[in-house]
Amino acid sequence: MEAVLVREQTRRAGGNRAAGAGHPVASNWGTVPGRSDNQGPGVGESPVRVSALEHPMVLAALSRMASTGAWQHIVDGKPLSEDIDLVEAELLVAAGAIRPVTDDTFQVAVDDPMYTNPQALADWSQYQLRRAFQHATGQSTAWGSEDPETILSFGRASGRGADVIADLLLPQLPMVAPAFAAGRAFFLDVGVGVAAISIRLLERYPGTRAVGLDVLPDVLKLAEAEVARGALSASIELRMQSVAELRDQDQYDLAWFPQPFVPRPAFLAGVHNVFRALKPGGAMVLPVAIPAVASEFARARAVHSAFLAGGSAITISELAEILQAAGLVDLVEHPFHTQRLLTATKPPLAKR
Repeated sequence: MEAVLVREQTRRAGGNRAAGAGHPVASNWGTVPGRSDNQGPGVGESPVRVSALEHPMVLAALSRMASTGAWQHIVDGKPLSEDIDLVEAELLVAAGAIRPVTDDTFQVAVDDPMYTNPQALADWSQYQLRRAFQHATGQSTAWGSEDPETILSFGRASGRGADVIADLLLPQLPMVAPAFAAGRAFFLDVGVGVAAISIRLLERYPGTRAVGLDVLPDVLKLAEAEVARGALSASIELRMQSVAELRDQDQYDLAWFPQPFVPRPAFLAGVHNVFRALKPGGAMVLPVAIPAVASEFARARAVHSAFLAGGSAITISELAEILQAAGLVDLVEHPFHTQRLLTATKPPLAKR
């Protein structure tokens, strides 16, 4: 509850403010375009806010335009000429995805790198639609149970996480950033999926090495193909291994640990294992299922989504307690549109 109060005070003050002594989580809380239900209601607002960007026909329009070249026209500031493109542009203006410049030219209105990458946008939109259809028709939506195209769609779209790490998080991790800048970083990718995050990080930081863990052989086969396609087989090691079985020690500069996709028992064991595997001063990055400030709908949706994915939803306050009990320090929550990311650091060795 204490972390919730910190977030509320920071939001109302309208600035970035770290938690004071005794608060478990510091908050880098700023103005986030495309405010969604995850941020909870403001004064006079409805307690349930559903982003129009999540409407199925908006997702379908985004996917079609991204796949046909129309979205690239928007990104490049070129006019649209097809009737269907103009009609869908009107829908996307109303949804907040784009804004009009002239009658037939538009610009991206969402401050998210994915929206300037047509392929990533198509992959993400198609994954959301496929997953919803699978659930609606009684099919399993647990990660890895989908058809290969759905897995690839989500996996490739998740590669934008590497850009978030590079652009948002590394500048705030002074003990980790130099290793990436020098091309000598060692990255641990828990739940590697199709290795999109590792591949993108290595593209941005040549010389970096990565180890990816996953427990699904079919998904790892897709990852092997993606890594080979990027000519990175010598730099990315893929292991069929649960994070609960990880035994590495003092190896990694940075670890990606997507808590909502990991079953709770494996996550609780994995936190201690990843802590041990980090170098002193190394950091862990965790996407957060339930932010400190969230509406009832946002919480219910997070729990529902994590359950369908085969993982678990943990609140930010409980997550802070788990990480601190494992020995991690300097917990900071970072806003990124509808998602929150938590960073935590393994204490550096004391200087003699």
